[in-house]
Amino acid sequence: MSWQATAWVSSIEAGGASGKLLLYALANYADENGRTFAGDERIMRDTELSERAVRDWKRKLVEAGLISIERRRRPGGDFDLDVIQLAMGGVEPPANSAGSATGKSCRDHRQMTPPPPANGAVPPAPPYKAEPSVEPPVEPIEREAREADQEKPEGLTKRAEGLFYRSFTAWDRFAVSPKQPMLEAWGKLTWTEMQAAAEAVPRYLAAKKVAGMKHAPAISTYLDLNERLWEGFPAPAEETKPSYAPAFGPVWAAIRMRDLVTGPKAQPAPLKGWEERAIADGTFDREALLKANQARSCWPMVNALHFSAETRGLGIHNFGPDEEELGKLCEFVPIDCDVWKAWKAEHERRGWPWLPDPGSMRGVYFPVGGPGGLEAFEQAVRGNHDAGGREAAE
Repeated sequence: MSWQATAWVSSIEAGGASGKLLLYALANYADENGRTFAGDERIMRDTELSERAVRDWKRKLVEAGLISIERRRRPGGDFDLDVIQLAMGGVEPPANSAGSATGKSCRDHRQMTPPPPANGAVPPAPPYKAEPSVEPPVEPIEREAREADQEKPEGLTKRAEGLFYRSFTAWDRFAVSPKQPMLEAWGKLTWTEMQAAAEAVPRYLAAKKVAGMKHAPAISTYLDLNERLWEGFPAPAEETKPSYAPAFGPVWAAIRMRDLVTGPKAQPAPLKGWEERAIADGTFDREALLKANQARSCWPMVNALHFSAETRGLGIHNFGPDEEELGKLCEFVPIDCDVWKAWKAEHERRGWPWLPDPGSMRGVYFPVGGPGGLEAFEQAVRGNHDAGGREAAE
């Protein structure tokens, strides 16, 4: 964008607020000669005008002689983009020719050409260099990126000026307010301060609206380095994404085993009448029934984990660094290997609920070293266990 184009828009009458807003949007992407390649979608996004409004106002501005539109084509014949020229006091865009502003004039070229020799001999090769080819026009985004790479981040550079006009168009009476005081205050900021001030504009204006203020203070006041009003409206802190441990993984296994090794969390259900009769008849073993009751009743959290994993494929939400550290003490154990069978026997011996069917998984995680290494895991649990009733399942 260029200040020349913006200054020109400020000095003319567009026939309506929407027309003025559209011209400011075009000027925001124009070069110093008032030429822009901004498409309708970009203008609609910047101005919040409808597609029909943009189309109608472009037609009105063409009829008023404020803009001209040239349609460029690709080599294949399809329409590619519109080149819009702002009528900035009759300034013509530079032409892609040797006589353009970017190259040398034809007259200069003739003056540099040596006259032919009088004796008819073949003239020597000219000592001057050939004319450089004129670079074809580039899209505004590409041009802005090139300029940004060459400019320092502080001061009123083209990049800083573009950020200013993109950020403050929604400010009350921005279009009709003098820009010089605003730009002077803006140019005193560092690039980091400019970015912070620009990002805070929507939050600042929304807060003023909620407070019942019909008109926001002057932009130069907002940007004053002594006031630094934008700092009172920082971006809201990003909410941290809840941690998630998939079922049968290392953290899931660590939380499950921690609950088991720290003892029962509920009383076992008493044996039923038919179970007592079956024991008396010698059909069932009392110890086996008591362990089965214990596995069903004494670790409700573990059984909830098993149910969620088996029926819905869910793991554990909302755990912390302690659980992550315990997860590092677990290893992958393939299904039906010797270590797997040893863990199953250990669960039966202690009356712990055994794992549900892991489905298509080739194995699950257990503490490192098998049941024989469980003591090291229990010591780690006692060292960092916070008796946490953390949320274990969704």
